[in-house]
Amino acid sequence: MSVVVEVVTASLRTGHREGIHVRLVPMGAGYRYDGRGLWLDGFRKNARLNFGNHSQVAALLITR
Repeated sequence: MSVVVEVVTASLRTGHREGIHVRLVPMGAGYRYDGRGLWLDGFRKNARLNFGNHSQVAALLITR
């Protein structure tokens, strides 16, 4: 972890909807992008998109 505290944000797009603002939360070996009503947990390109505590789908993280 660096001395400077950095906040990483992004826009998560799910289908045809407008992007959802998310914030990166480091999780040891993986990552979490946390937004209103959903979060994306992953390691490298493999991830799980969670819609609440009991609903999730497999996802592939693609960056530009």
